[in-house]
Amino acid sequence: MRLVRDDQPLSTHDLFGSGFVLLTDKDGADWVDAAAKAADRLGVDVTVHQIGDELRDVDDVWPSRYGIEPGGATLVRPDSVIAWRTKTPVANPAHELDEALTAILAR
Repeated sequence: MRLVRDDQPLSTHDLFGSGFVLLTDKDGADWVDAAAKAADRLGVDVTVHQIGDELRDVDDVWPSRYGIEPGGATLVRPDSVIAWRTKTPVANPAHELDEALTAILAR
């Protein structure tokens, strides 16, 4: 999947590797705060990228490739494997992400 940030091309693979990555779209602003809260509570790195906001999807394929709708989110492990996703927005993103990370980390 081809992305562009500040007129520079990159791939989703360029986003992964140093910690957890949460991908959402411009409708997923609540996930930014949720990730910060979960990361702080659990002591892990979670970087959020909003595709359609800071990153542009050149081919407009990211929602279908990652299996989400507007406001949904996908959590990717540091080894680039999808760990969790919610197809649609949720009522309490902080709780959902905290639960997902707690299960993934076996805490």
